[in-house]
Amino acid sequence: MSIFKFGAAATLLALAPVTAVSQNYDALIDESFLAETFTISAPNALKMAECEVKIYPTCTYVWGTPSDKDAARISMGLSPEGNKLMVIFAQTRSAQDWERVISVYSDAESVQDLGEIAVWSSRRSQISLMNGEGLVIHVHIDGEEAAKEQAILVANHVLAQL
Repeated sequence: MSIFKFGAAATLLALAPVTAVSQNYDALIDESFLAETFTISAPNALKMAECEVKIYPTCTYVWGTPSDKDAARISMGLSPEGNKLMVIFAQTRSAQDWERVISVYSDAESVQDLGEIAVWSSRRSQISLMNGEGLVIHVHIDGEEAAKEQAILVANHVLAQL
């Protein structure tokens, strides 16, 4: 299990799942936004765009050069190989929930002007933020050099549509 998955799982267990009915998460990020934000152009392509409720609503986007191995990985329940963006949503129950979210970050840097409160972790390549309604949003990026700037763009884009 990757450090991100372990940390995110431990962090999110304390939060309440967001009901799928309350938000159509797959409509928040479209292919044109991804292509612009991450400069996805030929020979690269969007290989996966999936939003589902596992424990928490999670949207996963994967892009890169298409490969014969992609279909096999997907059929085994895995994501195709490539750059990845994950956006995870969880509802806080109390003010202490935010403290639990950031307690797993050893390198948390405050991010100004993003939601009510936000932190960036270089080690995790992830922004975690909370909006005014107590919704925690994690934006995790794998495989991109400008991850922090792109994570901020994604977070602002998502916040503008909620």
